[in-house]
Amino acid sequence: MEIDIEEAIIRNHDQADLFISLFFASLDSVLYIIILVLFGLDSKSMFSLKQQLSLLIMIDTFLRIFNLYTASLIYSLQTEIITSCFATCEFYIIINLLNKIYLGKRNPNYSETSAIQFKKRYLLIFFILSLFLNFSKVVSSIQYILAITFLYLYGNNETNKMILFMNGIAMKNPNINLNQNFMNVMPSISLYYYYMYYLSKIIGLSFDNLLYQSYIEIFGDIFKEVGRYLIFSILINIYYLYNKYIKEEGYVIASNENYDDSKN
Repeated sequence: MEIDIEEAIIRNHDQADLFISLFFASLDSVLYIIILVLFGLDSKSMFSLKQQLSLLIMIDTFLRIFNLYTASLIYSLQTEIITSCFATCEFYIIINLLNKIYLGKRNPNYSETSAIQFKKRYLLIFFILSLFLNFSKVVSSIQYILAITFLYLYGNNETNKMILFMNGIAMKNPNINLNQNFMNVMPSISLYYYYMYYLSKIIGLSFDNLLYQSYIEIFGDIFKEVGRYLIFSILINIYYLYNKYIKEEGYVIASNENYDDSKN
């Protein structure tokens, strides 16, 4: 009887995971269409910012499709390794995309120190922390705490660079103050959702009841997904502002002239 209950819990959890993966795969498709509508299709360079942004959404879609076939409450190290590889690729693309924007010579606050470091050790740290090792509660707890610490130190540092970028745009383009306020707040909010995700993981370790573990894992995944799509929204917004206010030389020159006129 107890075995039947556990099988029912696992089956219901897997069905919920399937629904969540299908929903977010559909959402990725919507995001991809939004990117095409806003920025068009760039076929000139495979390494352009636009293509990297599109590639990020495509990799996330592949991850969703993978989850459709592998989602389960039962732990699988092979599945975790593949999922972590997908997540690490997304992390690399995000950092590389932001670096190209921050280090653009037309960026009002351009500085070589604005670069986001993504050397091999950072990618390795990200991969290890995103790879859940379900060997013991002690190991898992340490991993989740380290992940929160990494998010706090690394995430806050990059949030400050993003705010500096937004301040530079606002300095030359006062009309986007509302957008600037939105962008100053959203990175921190996305970090809070990831904090809640890892906290839910830690809380889940204190329960032996499979049903409670299932509920906590689903709620935790929702926190993670909200944080993920907030990051996607931030990237699309940043690229939109970069494409509109920095990339176009004519606009920058006009902005400088208006600034000088107002100063005189």
